[in-house]
Amino acid sequence: MSVVDFAPGDSFTVAIIKHHLSNPSLKWANNYELYSADGGEADALTDAAALIVAFEKQIHHNYVIFENARISTWIPDSVPYDPEAFVNVPLTGAGVITPLSDPVALTVTLSVVRQVNVGRLGHVFYRGALLENQVSSPAGIFTLTSPGDLDLFVQAAVTTSGIDALFTVPGPGGLNMAMINNTGPGARIVEAFQVKGVTQLPLNHAWFNRTPSAPPSS
Repeated sequence: MSVVDFAPGDSFTVAIIKHHLSNPSLKWANNYELYSADGGEADALTDAAALIVAFEKQIHHNYVIFENARISTWIPDSVPYDPEAFVNVPLTGAGVITPLSDPVALTVTLSVVRQVNVGRLGHVFYRGALLENQVSSPAGIFTLTSPGDLDLFVQAAVTTSGIDALFTVPGPGGLNMAMINNTGPGARIVEAFQVKGVTQLPLNHAWFNRTPSAPPSS
């Protein structure tokens, strides 16, 4: 499997790596999965990653700096490493939202569900996407004050960014956003994003595991 020239049925991960404007050493990533029904070349993967970045920028605050996108084959890295197993794409720019009230801590994340037609839903947790007036904490548990409004905002970002092209089969370049089975082969196509709520996560949290035996990547 290669990111240079890939075959039908190949699967990939895309990690969008970001850092805080005032502390560049404070980095985190959001992970996505892509499935190729038709096969293709590296340009299709970088174009898909660009759609994901465009969406993420629409929902993040302007202190969230986009650093790079790492696109990897589903097969775990080997030793010695295969240079065609991944590509790093430098990114520029920040989230487009100028906060009008105090942001919440980076450990308080916006939870968005990746909807699929069968099986478990996928979750993506976005740091730097919520303000204090958008959450409350009755009994010490965070919740969204207006989940419907936030979902409308996220749906608008889906449309404006064009990421919804990855939800429709066939996707651009033959690629679709997907939920890949633990062992790699087989995929459930993501059909939509939907706001789920608020989730508290430590800064060193990892939410991705591409093999049943490997520890989650960070």
